[in-house]
Amino acid sequence: MKNFELYALTPATSNLPRIEGLQYVCGLTHTAIMSAAPQKVLTLPQSRKQLLTAAAQRQARLEACMDPGPLIVCRPQFFISHEDVQALISANRPLLDRLVARLTGKVQYQITISWNEAAVLTKFRDSAELKRLFRKRHITPSMLARGVSTLRQRLVSEIEAHLSGISDQMIHLPAMPDMLCNAAILLERAQNPQLDNAIEAIDAIWTEGFRIKQIGPAPAASFALLDPSLVDADEIEAAIRHLGLQKPLSEEAVTRARQEALRQAPQHANYTKRCAEIAAATARLDAEARLFLCDVTAEDQARLTNLQQVA
Repeated sequence: MKNFELYALTPATSNLPRIEGLQYVCGLTHTAIMSAAPQKVLTLPQSRKQLLTAAAQRQARLEACMDPGPLIVCRPQFFISHEDVQALISANRPLLDRLVARLTGKVQYQITISWNEAAVLTKFRDSAELKRLFRKRHITPSMLARGVSTLRQRLVSEIEAHLSGISDQMIHLPAMPDMLCNAAILLERAQNPQLDNAIEAIDAIWTEGFRIKQIGPAPAASFALLDPSLVDADEIEAAIRHLGLQKPLSEEAVTRARQEALRQAPQHANYTKRCAEIAAATARLDAEARLFLCDVTAEDQARLTNLQQVA
């Protein structure tokens, strides 16, 4: 069997665009968006330029598939056969349903804001953070560094207030030293005008000194990235044994066994929960010798916004 890279899953089963390099494999409830080229037997090391080009191509293909329905993006370099697609969907159906409910109508934007460090002292000389320093006879480098750091924190807070006011969630991404903000925000598609207003308000803080970059709309991969892993027959048997279950399995029996195991051995809670996930997926598949179990990862812990922050 040939394996193909899984780009994403979507509940849409029709109206997906024809895109060079992609193919669609329809399951009962979801469609798998996959690479058209099979996995290579041997892959040679790639340069940084090649990796960046491949990542940009992948992102462009995903964005072109957004309109028919929400995309549940898969981590890069996960390969699966056509024959295993439906089994993956069935094993992880409750998780996929929750992600569809969470992501329907939502898009992701990445907002990057840098400032002109060389002009900071000129622009903000009269700010509350710096004006007292310039009244002193002597200013040490440490005093100046503290003042600029305080100013930076205030500007970052102002920027984040504008963004969090329109978004459901915000995630901080790795930032360069000259960046005040490098964040991904999740918002409703209909809120694009509000995003434009927020960017205009941020730009007005220092039009000539801020460099603002906006990427999107894009699938919400920073907030929910599917991470499948193969669970073999030995792991399945160990999970069933840990829970004290017998085949054939049912999800109701798995739930009861999970509750009992957590009550009797709370010190093994994490392992018990993982075993229950494996057993429940096995019950959905009905006598599979192996399965693909999915976790969901995010690039960072989502920050609470609006009233949640105030509370």
